[in-house]
Amino acid sequence: MDQINHYSVATLRLTTVSKNTSIKLKASHFRIGFGKTPIIAAANDFIFTGVDIKSGRLTFGVDTDFNRHLDHPHPQIYYQDISIPFFHKAVQIVLELHKKIPFIYCIGWDVAIGVDGAIWIIEFNAVGNGVFLHQLFDGPVFQSLHWEKVATKELQAPIFL
Repeated sequence: MDQINHYSVATLRLTTVSKNTSIKLKASHFRIGFGKTPIIAAANDFIFTGVDIKSGRLTFGVDTDFNRHLDHPHPQIYYQDISIPFFHKAVQIVLELHKKIPFIYCIGWDVAIGVDGAIWIIEFNAVGNGVFLHQLFDGPVFQSLHWEKVATKELQAPIFL
């Protein structure tokens, strides 16, 4: 995503869910740096955007104070004009990977996409996988999964927390 910021690696979060032997992509968001910082680490170095999971097109952004943005501040690029290159390729890869570990109910995959279409899995998160951000962009996309009924016997708490 050099067109937005070529100083840092933008990362794509793809969240997949395993239910009844089916693996599905439920939501996605994108983390984009701004400024000339090569590593997105500090709270003020990035902005999140929603991603339409059917098209791979960005929706709107929020900064770390949850202010809504329709365009990136540096440079000023309108988010909805941008589709993530190789988005569907990345989705297919994480769906195939999740099939190998279907016993993990929900996984947030952090992915980087090279300009040549190479897909790099940076990490996956089975706990603390950013569901709140997906709901910020897309509403209650996980509501139909009835997570309130999923609990471990030892902790008596939802396993996705």
